[in-house]
Amino acid sequence: MKHGRTRREFGKAVALLAAAPAGLALASAAAAQEPKPNLTPRQATAAALHGILRARYGKHLSEEQLKRLRPRLNNNLANAEAMQRVPLVNADEPAFIFVAQDAT
Repeated sequence: MKHGRTRREFGKAVALLAAAPAGLALASAAAAQEPKPNLTPRQATAAALHGILRARYGKHLSEEQLKRLRPRLNNNLANAEAMQRVPLVNADEPAFIFVAQDAT
């Protein structure tokens, strides 16, 4: 059975969520310097994360590569928001299907 998200996509979303507080701090500092148009929280977070990636890896990436990062950031943030909407408690187990194979 194929699920909508792979382990890699989930890992990217978790990594982005972990980096979000630093990105929000950078976004608030950038917002204090210059006024920006009204952005949704996801767009603001994506812009902040894009700024972090540009600051950290900009010398290794071309402008085209940096431009292609923004849609990926938005997609990863959308995936993270979808995962956050699923209510989980500590007793919830991973969803898996066990199918026994006949040994004959």
